[in-house]
Amino acid sequence: MAKATRYTDELIKEYRQKGFWDDTRLCDLWDLNARDFPDRIALSDSSHCLTYSEAKLWIDRLALGFIEEGLEKDELIVLQLPNSVELTLLRVACEKAGLLCLPILRTLRHTEVAYILGKTEAAGVVVPTEFQGFDHCRMIDDLQPGLPQLRRVFAVGEKAPSRFIPISDMIKNSREEKYPPEFLEARKCPATEFSCIFHTTGTTG
Repeated sequence: MAKATRYTDELIKEYRQKGFWDDTRLCDLWDLNARDFPDRIALSDSSHCLTYSEAKLWIDRLALGFIEEGLEKDELIVLQLPNSVELTLLRVACEKAGLLCLPILRTLRHTEVAYILGKTEAAGVVVPTEFQGFDHCRMIDDLQPGLPQLRRVFAVGEKAPSRFIPISDMIKNSREEKYPPEFLEARKCPATEFSCIFHTTGTTG
């Protein structure tokens, strides 16, 4: 259970009664937009331009892909990606799959990434195959022997090493046809729990 200790059951009840909070989650908003504005452009980058209906399809396939890869509810995935369509939708897909996600700076290297993956006991990580001349997959290969809890490694981009699961393959797989509509509803992170974690370099203090 990913429940913030700051918010007691009494405080949650009070916020609900006063109308400050409801049960809407980030992934719910993407579903609503896909229903109400299916053909409207949702987001784009240098490689992709997706409507809301296309974005929902990506989100659902990524969420189901994580589940089929054996990631358990409340486990954590680290996302080390540049600003992109994949980064945005992976964050939503994690919430829909009942997973925690931790986006980290793409400029972090071995020491910092090893610390974050170990400290959070991350079960999965998503990296680009290469970005601005740096081989992120090789870095994860270097680190994984010291991270026994890191069971699944995913890659965004072309020519991913064979043991990395390509995000593009997860998106192409029409796995949603195998599941009833309510399947992901039961996996979603509850509205009263957190689904995303952010790190600080320490300069904030």
